[in-house]
Amino acid sequence: MMENRNKEVSLIGIFGTETIEILQKKIADATGFSVSTIDYRGERVVPGCFQKDFLRHRLHKADDTTSRMTEALSSARAAITNLPYIFEGEDGLVKAALPIVINDQYLGAMICGYVHCPDKDYTDPSTGERLIHNDNLVAGKMDEQDSLEHMPVFTAEKIGNLTDLIYYMISQMCQKENYVLKLGISEHNKVHLWDMRKKNRELKRKLKETKLISMKNNIQPQVLLNMLVTLSSFAIIENAQKTQELIEVYTSFLRYYIEFGRDYVSLEQELCQIRKYLEVLKEKYSERITVQLNSSKEDSTQLMPKLILFPLVEYMINFGILNRNYRGIIHIDTEYTEDRCVVTMQFEHTSKYLKSVGYLNESGNVLDERAYLEQLNLLEQRVAYEYPENYKLSIDPDLIILNIPRVINDMENQDDRISVE
Repeated sequence: MMENRNKEVSLIGIFGTETIEILQKKIADATGFSVSTIDYRGERVVPGCFQKDFLRHRLHKADDTTSRMTEALSSARAAITNLPYIFEGEDGLVKAALPIVINDQYLGAMICGYVHCPDKDYTDPSTGERLIHNDNLVAGKMDEQDSLEHMPVFTAEKIGNLTDLIYYMISQMCQKENYVLKLGISEHNKVHLWDMRKKNRELKRKLKETKLISMKNNIQPQVLLNMLVTLSSFAIIENAQKTQELIEVYTSFLRYYIEFGRDYVSLEQELCQIRKYLEVLKEKYSERITVQLNSSKEDSTQLMPKLILFPLVEYMINFGILNRNYRGIIHIDTEYTEDRCVVTMQFEHTSKYLKSVGYLNESGNVLDERAYLEQLNLLEQRVAYEYPENYKLSIDPDLIILNIPRVINDMENQDDRISVE
C-alpha cells in the first residue's frame, strides 16, 4: 500500500508506460480509431497508436504543432465537464478528447478518432445540441484531398457511440485508482491521529467501506475484457451494421455497470442485464450456447447487490462449457419462500463440440482458472459482507446455487446496507 501511495501523481506514475500502450492498441484494434494519450500540458506521454491511413495522412503535414495545440485545448474543455469532447480538427478530421481525472486532478486525456465524418452537423437527439464541436484554433480548414481520400469514414452517431464506450472504460479505471489513493491516504493518516480511540473507530469504518468498494470493482474486469474481445472479433468478420448493434448493447451494459445510481437493484434488473450479455455471447458461440431464463414475478421486488451474479455466469460459461468441449442449455431460475430467495444456474449438456480443444478458448489462449477463482473468492467476500452468516453459495461448473434472504425493494427508504426482514 505504501508503494501505491508513493506513486507519482501523473499518467505514467499511476498507470505506467506499458499499460497505456497496451490500452491504446486494444482500443485502436477494437474500434478502428487512431489513439494517442497526452498529459495535462498537451504532451504525448507514449507514442500514439496510429492506423496506417492516418500515418499516410500525416506524411502530407510538415508540422503538427497546431494540431497538438487544438488537442490540448479540447482536452481542457473536456476536463472542465469531465465528459467526452468531440471536435473537428484544423485538418478536417474528427477526434474526441476523453479526460483522465483522478482524485479530482486532471492528469491528461486520451485522444481518439482521427477519422473523416460526412455528417459533422449531426445533432445529438439526447441533448438537442451539435455532437461535433467546431470551435478549435483553425476550425474547418480541410487538408489536401489526396491525403483524406483514404481516411476511415465514420458517421457522427457511430463516433458518439464509440466515444461513450471508451469513456466508460476510462472512467472505471480512474475510479479504481481513486479508491487505491484514498485507501493509501487513510493508512498514512492513521499514524498521526491525536484522538486515537475516536479516530481509530472512524478509520476502521472507512477502511471497511473502501475494501467493499475495491472488491466490487475487481469482480468484473473479465466481463469487460471479454466484451472487447468479442467486439474486436465482430469488427473483423461482420459488417458495420452488426458491429453498430453490438456497440449499442455494450454501451447499455456499461452504463448500467458504471453509472447506475445505487449499489442495490432489483433482481429483475440484474437478470435483464445478464440476458443482454448472454444474447451477445450467443452471437459468438451460436452453435454452443442456448439460454433459458425462467423468472418469477417476485424478481421485481427482490432487492440485491448490483453485479453479484455476473462472476457466477462467467465461471459457468468458461469452465462448465468452453473448456470441456460441451454445447447445451443454460437454465437460470429464481424461486422464493416466505423469507428466502434462491437463484439457480444450471448447464444442461446436449452434446460435445468438436471444434474446441480442451482448455483453449476460441482465441487459442489457455483459460486460467485461477483468475476466475480469485474473482469468485472476492464475490463470496462481498456476499458474506452483505448477508453475514445468512447466505448459502454452492459453486460447481454445471450447477450454481445462491440462497439469500428475501429483501423487499424499497429504494426510497433504503439504508446504506441491505436490511433483512
